[in-house]
Amino acid sequence: MIETVQTDLGCLPRRALAHCQLEAFYYLTGLSLPTLGRLRLNPMILKAFSALLLASTLLGCKPKPAESPVVGTWELIAATSTENDSTFSTFDPSRKMIKILNATHFAFLNHSIKAGNDSAAAGFSAGGGTYTVVDSTYTEHLEYFTDKNWENHQFQFVVTIRNDTLVQKGVERIEKLGIDRVITETYRRVNQ
Repeated sequence: MIETVQTDLGCLPRRALAHCQLEAFYYLTGLSLPTLGRLRLNPMILKAFSALLLASTLLGCKPKPAESPVVGTWELIAATSTENDSTFSTFDPSRKMIKILNATHFAFLNHSIKAGNDSAAAGFSAGGGTYTVVDSTYTEHLEYFTDKNWENHQFQFVVTIRNDTLVQKGVERIEKLGIDRVITETYRRVNQ
């Protein structure tokens, strides 16, 4: 009669289970199966090793969190601002702006696309910081900006994404600068 052992995989012959334990030990130690067979390893050591291997596998296998749909590189294609019940375009086709978002941080870069050697004269601006997304609420925590008066402020937007287009709409308010406006920015995804 063949002796069997109950496992998560069902009943296995004891010899097959021992062979699986030996193979796992082989892969982790680099010893060959014939060498392991000659070592006459204590079955209790193999069982303990198998339990340790199973536990480390289960604890080490964490599901990868789903990547936020805002992650990527986005190019500004339209922008409006509303102040005192008046809406106007703030998009300048002679400039190019991109926003880059990873899982935790954002950065934006904005510069003139006209030829020239002096980036200061071209009005280069950049900023960045951390962000959070909860449902459709996207909140930027601006930590760096070429105009220091904007730093350490938080801006909250409602974000919608359709295909390769992201639209963010929210309030920009900085009391000491007298800024209080609703902005809407439309971006096209540059990469996936």
